[in-house]
Amino acid sequence: MVLEKTMNHEYNQEKEKNEYRYIYPSWLDSVAQGLTKGAVKYPGQTWKKIPADEHLARAMRHINLYRMGDRNENHLTNASMRLMMAFYMAEREDFTSKGETVHDIVKTLPNGAEVHRYRNKNGAEISAIYSIDAHGRKDFYMSCCREGEESLVKKYLQDIAEEKNKIRSRVVVRELQKGIELHRYYRENDAYSAVVIVSGKKPIEICACKIDDEKEMLKDMGYNDAND
Repeated sequence: MVLEKTMNHEYNQEKEKNEYRYIYPSWLDSVAQGLTKGAVKYPGQTWKKIPADEHLARAMRHINLYRMGDRNENHLTNASMRLMMAFYMAEREDFTSKGETVHDIVKTLPNGAEVHRYRNKNGAEISAIYSIDAHGRKDFYMSCCREGEESLVKKYLQDIAEEKNKIRSRVVVRELQKGIELHRYYRENDAYSAVVIVSGKKPIEICACKIDDEKEMLKDMGYNDAND
């Protein structure tokens, strides 16, 4: 099977925090089909009105029936759906235990982050962003009053843009002349070349371009004998 052949293959790229290659596609498809059928039979996502413990009890029932040899239903898919529902409700019940009422997830942001709205125990409407931590788990980022939600989202987007633009590594390709060097900089999603003055305390970029355009840049600057 293609998935099994590539599961452990290493590619020349950074590892993701949440590798979807490890999710068995047929299982995911069976869960999606089950949820779709359930939405027709019970419109309005009524499962969101059922507490996590009840979903867990139903999941355990399906698991136990399967272990006893019952194949009259697709118990493993039904158990998977109930566990997903329990996970969803448990997150929201965590808010409730703090005296807060969750409205729902109102927006999905880049990198898997979500905007939540809820009312705290004092009755104030709060917006909060939950990002994804290094282990692929939801992690609290920041919250504010409902009126400040737009500014909160802008700040989050600015933060992840700055993170992507951080230099991860730098390579000194060679010296072009005394005090001037050709450098290559590698960021999260791209890389670029730069001609840099290094004679001072802090390197100063005087020209930069994509690595593919490096030779042309050097030629334009008079370094016609530049090698690859």
